[in-house]
Amino acid sequence: MIAFYYSKDNFEAATESTQKLVDKITTSEEKLKNTPAYIAMIKKADMNYWAIADNQEKTTNLEQLLAKFKMHNRLPVLDAKSLAPKYIMHKSMIHQFITEQNTGVDNLKKASEIMFSEIIKSETYKKIFEGFVTVKPDDTLALAKEEMERVKDVNCADIFVTADGKKDSAVLGWITNVNIAEKSRV
Repeated sequence: MIAFYYSKDNFEAATESTQKLVDKITTSEEKLKNTPAYIAMIKKADMNYWAIADNQEKTTNLEQLLAKFKMHNRLPVLDAKSLAPKYIMHKSMIHQFITEQNTGVDNLKKASEIMFSEIIKSETYKKIFEGFVTVKPDDTLALAKEEMERVKDVNCADIFVTADGKKDSAVLGWITNVNIAEKSRV
């Protein structure tokens, strides 16, 4: 009889604990469904980004590119004319590419000897650097998160906010996976 009583209490406690977790998840989801992208975005005026001119990939080496990183380990690269998003550069991926280029003691390359265009020619890296999505300012963070999750082949962690939600439109702001996680907290 006592065993039944304690197991019943344990079951009720586990059920209550599980319900609290479910309530929390639902609350986080609701929070994302009710938060527009413009609330969470880093405004373009506050972004550290690089507006790249035509063919600048061929004249910029990776050392120069790495020097452009300031606050984050990611750097948005925008088209200089349209200010549309082109790439989201990941500092760790650039370092990995540099390491891969150094295949032996007879073939050591410095970051200053590797051009930005070389990393973009690599299909693997190009997919990563173009692995972002775009949304409209009034789209919810829930929708933005769903769009990120739809990206195949790479771990999408970045969203650009444009007026019409299209990739060829000027960037108004930038949202990272970290911004979404922060906004989903209850």
